[in-house]
Amino acid sequence: MKKQILWFLVVGSIGFIIDGGGLFILTSFFDWSPIYARVISMPLAIIATFLLNRSLTFKDKGKALGRSFATYVTANAVSQGINFGLYTALVLSVSSLYEVPMIALVMSSAVAMVFSFLLSKYWVFKK
Repeated sequence: MKKQILWFLVVGSIGFIIDGGGLFILTSFFDWSPIYARVISMPLAIIATFLLNRSLTFKDKGKALGRSFATYVTANAVSQGINFGLYTALVLSVSSLYEVPMIALVMSSAVAMVFSFLLSKYWVFKK
């Protein structure tokens, strides 16, 4: 279990870099709204974390890739819904976070990570 949590944190960090990198690029270089930027950066992170969690964290080879991905996306709809909802609330309610959305991303991602691990372990990649 400890090894799984460690891998989950490593994979989550990679997903965070993808999400945060996309957010930074779209808001800094293309002047996108921080909310619209997450609509692009978030799915990219979800795809990457699915592939990495499937092969490294939970070593799931039992389910077909498509079925496993569909379950992962469904489970992530809960955790990423929490993530995106909290992120949006922070960005819209605290004006300084609209200008520096990475702080809101860190806060919302930390909360959602707990839900994501539990859903992944006990539902998506359940043996």
